[in-house]
Amino acid sequence: MKKIFLILLAAFFANAIFAQTNLQEVSYALSKNKITRGEFSLERFSTKANRAIKSSGNFTIAPENGIIWFTQNPIKTTQVVTNDFMLTENSRGKRTKIQSGENKIYSQMAALTSALFSGNLNAIEQNAQIDFSCQGENWRVEIFPRDASIKAMLEKISIAGKFSKESCVATEMRMVFKNGDSTFYQLRGHEFFDTLTNDEKSFFEENP
Repeated sequence: MKKIFLILLAAFFANAIFAQTNLQEVSYALSKNKITRGEFSLERFSTKANRAIKSSGNFTIAPENGIIWFTQNPIKTTQVVTNDFMLTENSRGKRTKIQSGENKIYSQMAALTSALFSGNLNAIEQNAQIDFSCQGENWRVEIFPRDASIKAMLEKISIAGKFSKESCVATEMRMVFKNGDSTFYQLRGHEFFDTLTNDEKSFFEENP
């Protein structure tokens, strides 16, 4: 009986160490994807309106730059999220830019998400509590901000995906707000590239 107990105890600690290591592996593997493109569907739920607004399109994730959401339906728009700014281009091509300091929630979201995709876990741990889980190829990271003013509005950021020897990708991204609102992205059709297109560069290099 004692031998069985020791075997189970060793297995428990081995699994705990693996889970901790796997978070590092997931973040490191994500950072190795220079440019990831694919399709997304988005659902924004409003508790006040008691309904969800849905849209879809294409995305570009570049760990060194940020994320671009090219919405195609129902209205063609583009949203760019970087550590320094958030930019929106409407269907008529007009761009509206907000510096990171002007919107603390999206600034925090951009910083924490960027840190995960760039392999910089220390940056996340300094600003948030991290809960990580992994079952087989499926992983999930839940990020809870520490800043009191942000915590008052944003409950958590949740990112989930798949990890294998061949690739590591995010398949879900969710923001949950204290008032019950949520923003939920589903990502699919991932493809990997080495360089940005000129169009993508123009968004990331947008002058203030």
